[in-house]
Amino acid sequence: MSFFKQKVVTKPTKKKAKSKKENYDGKKHSKDENKLWANNFLADLCYSERVKGQAIILDSEALLTTKTLVRAGFKRANIHIPNPFVYEEIKRKHRNTYNCLLSEFLDNHKHLAGKVSLAFLDFMDTLHGSETKDRHPDDDIKKFFSDKYPNDDCVLGITISLRNPKTNGVGADVNNLNYIVSRFAYENGYHAVCLPGGKGYKGGMFFSAYRIIKAH
Repeated sequence: MSFFKQKVVTKPTKKKAKSKKENYDGKKHSKDENKLWANNFLADLCYSERVKGQAIILDSEALLTTKTLVRAGFKRANIHIPNPFVYEEIKRKHRNTYNCLLSEFLDNHKHLAGKVSLAFLDFMDTLHGSETKDRHPDDDIKKFFSDKYPNDDCVLGITISLRNPKTNGVGADVNNLNYIVSRFAYENGYHAVCLPGGKGYKGGMFFSAYRIIKAH
């Protein structure tokens, strides 16, 4: 029986939609101080044992996160990037690139279950996502836990797009993100500890990081 009583908003049955190329310019954002800060924040948590695990990241063609993790000690062969929007460009530079959204990647790579020591889910959507783009970060977070991807001590970084703060407020989105991570971690045998250093930045984005520890 779960101790979490908060009601989760249910969403209508999803219809498959064709993915469209994003307008996000990874090369332009490769020098964004906020992106650099978030990547370095995660890299600082990569001690000697953590870099021996697998990493799942949502990276762009600039491979900013990949390069940061390699410098921190991760092997390139252990870094996995699902990205159907600039797949060909990333694939030329990084072998473990997948022409699919994160949800499909999680469905098809369950051999990585229990082996992921770091995940950076750099979503470009609001927490509940978009029907037209067929992307739903909350469902992806749930699947990450229900399919047991984290190892015994995993770092999870998440970036979401906040709703209009003038009408909805930033606090509600951040609280809902923390609730969803904590709930799905708990229901699947993990403890989620929100790490200090969450940060909102221009463009209506918010970054948060968690230490995911397997319950024994």
